[in-house]
Amino acid sequence: MLCERVKQNSCVKLYEKVANELRRAIALGGFRAGQRLPSTRRLAKSIGVSRNTVLMAYRLLRIEQLTISRERGGTCVVDTDLTERPGRMSVTVAPQSRYAARVRNLGSSAAAHSQKPACHAVRSGASSDPDLLRMWSRKLVIAARAVGAEYPDPQGFLPLRSALADWLARQRGIASTANDILIVRGMQQAITIAARVLLDEGDVAAVEDPVSPRLRETLAAHGARVIGMRTDEHGIVTDQLTRHEPKLICVSPACQFPTDSDLSAARRVSLLQFASRDGRWILEDDSNCEFQIRRSSVPTLRSLDKSGTVIYACTFWQTLLPSLRLGFLVCPPAIHDDLCAAKRLADLGCPLAEQAALAALIRSQECDRLIRRLVDEMEQRRIVFQSALLRHCSDRILAQEFLWGTNLVVWLPRVDYSGLNRLLELGSTRGLNLRPVHTYYQRRPEHPGLILSCVNQPFEALERFGALLGECLDEFEEERRLHKVKMEGGAASDNAAE
Repeated sequence: MLCERVKQNSCVKLYEKVANELRRAIALGGFRAGQRLPSTRRLAKSIGVSRNTVLMAYRLLRIEQLTISRERGGTCVVDTDLTERPGRMSVTVAPQSRYAARVRNLGSSAAAHSQKPACHAVRSGASSDPDLLRMWSRKLVIAARAVGAEYPDPQGFLPLRSALADWLARQRGIASTANDILIVRGMQQAITIAARVLLDEGDVAAVEDPVSPRLRETLAAHGARVIGMRTDEHGIVTDQLTRHEPKLICVSPACQFPTDSDLSAARRVSLLQFASRDGRWILEDDSNCEFQIRRSSVPTLRSLDKSGTVIYACTFWQTLLPSLRLGFLVCPPAIHDDLCAAKRLADLGCPLAEQAALAALIRSQECDRLIRRLVDEMEQRRIVFQSALLRHCSDRILAQEFLWGTNLVVWLPRVDYSGLNRLLELGSTRGLNLRPVHTYYQRRPEHPGLILSCVNQPFEALERFGALLGECLDEFEEERRLHKVKMEGGAASDNAAE
């Protein structure tokens, strides 16, 4: 076997091949610590190479301190970490920091969602618009050639920050300069940087309920005490804030995920007044900002902020590309330097070519036109999807009436939580990837529900999904009916026997 492996990979010098195979044999336990290697003459003869080749290979192993030469004892393997012993790889240690301990206790929210591919999945994803993909590809190639091999500015590519400042003034009514903006690797890094700068262990962070489990986990990993604030059709209920006195409040005032509700004007004012007292901060997630373009835009918290307490965060993944892990913060002056320093210590800057391509895309007039068209198409998909669900599922579901964003929440008034897993199984057998909405809540809703996304799906796929979900509900209700008949029949038999 050693002979066959040595003869492979002709690009490596022969003595290096021999050394590599001996090193591999030691790592796999073929030679134990203290065991003598074959003599150079015997090994050379067995694998068909010259003795000088084996001598040079043994010399390499001695230089690497994997072996030692003993007078009249030949070449022996030393006790190294490369040699495997039973049980070595299975040894676990206690968490080495409080952060590691908190992360272990959190587990993984991703485990709650099936990773099995679904034939008829309706989920978030990249836009399939060929014009967008071609435009982005052209911009990226040109940008990569233009920026060359320069190191990125940790705060972000200046032309991109300037383009974003102009875009924010035009589309979101936010007055800012390029220096106010910090480029980050998507919303996840935005949250992480804000938590590092603003929160100590034990500080209270308020989030909306429901909200993405990833946000709760990120804040908890930093040691925050995370409190879920109830939301209704007007957004987060601000009256609860005075009871918990949070240091950081994370909100999505427009198209709140997953309910798609907006924060009312009165509650925006109330929230800003609360945060302006005693050094409190607001992290405003405006990731669904594209959907404000097609309606009378609700003002951002940042545009209304007079006390400098709002950190505005935004990404473009909803209408552009999920793989484009770029976002940005508009930093309050008081903590601008702290946020930039935290970003610099995290990764020294985002990919320069992607930043330059995004800057060119934002500056182009075709970008605004394309985003408007994509948003119109998403709204049409949402209407078609909601219509298909109501037609095939009738009164067995209650669909929310909001017409913005990429998600649709449907409630299941005839399904209880004990039967929800069976409905998910029925969906899986038909290739449906059904996500229960209660996993986004800290306080479980009265009825189970599903969160569905209509991004990047042709209209016929949305229609087919509605029909398949209707079949699932039919089968679920038939199983429940038969089970009830069986239970009633068993009870009647017991009564007759008595």
